Amino acid sequence: FMRQLNHVDCSRTAAVICYPGPAALVWRMLHACRSHRVPLILDIVEWFDPTHTPLGRFGPFALDSELRMRWLNERAGNLFCISSFLARYYAARSCRVLRVPTLIGRRADPAPPKSNYDAELRQLMLVYAGSPGRKELFSEIVGGVQAARKHGIDVVFRVVGVTESQLATALRANGRATTLDGVECYGRVPRERALEIVGS
Repeated sequence: FMRQLNHVDCSRTAAVICYPGPAALVWRMLHACRSHRVPLILDIVEWFDPTHTPLGRFGPFALDSELRMRWLNERAGNLFCISSFLARYYAARSCRVLRVPTLIGRRADPAPPKSNYDAELRQLMLVYAGSPGRKELFSEIVGGVQAARKHGIDVVFRVVGVTESQLATALRANGRATTLDGVECYGRVPRERALEIVGS
């Protein structure tokens, strides 16, 4: 990719937007964009707790992540940030920041039957969609959902990307009961189906 970038005519390029990979890639992108006098904009969506990375706090993944987050991103100076925390952090370090929160596009669907629609309005629906890592606190989320249901709140937690057996295993590992009252698991589904569930 970097060899190809060196052969691109950048005379009409306003900026390069990069979702950061390893620190080495970000460093080379910085160098290439500076040599072509083109701004580099990094898309910053998460900052991992070092203890949640493979091989732990002092492993290569944690060190690579910390190098990007604490040093390289500031060198780029132009950032899209997903959260107000990241936006504040980098703005305080004189970076040019645009906060772009998580968005989802949804096609306008025909209005559902009124009886179903009224029921949905009274129900709080939470959705997780993705490939879980160590940072997902499913035991706390499920515990909260079940506590809310015991207090008469109609809440449902939909989990896309995880099966019931995988979620039950994760709950057992954290000392939680494996009852999944108020939880709907969909397992791995095509992207369009995942968007449909989140959009609902």
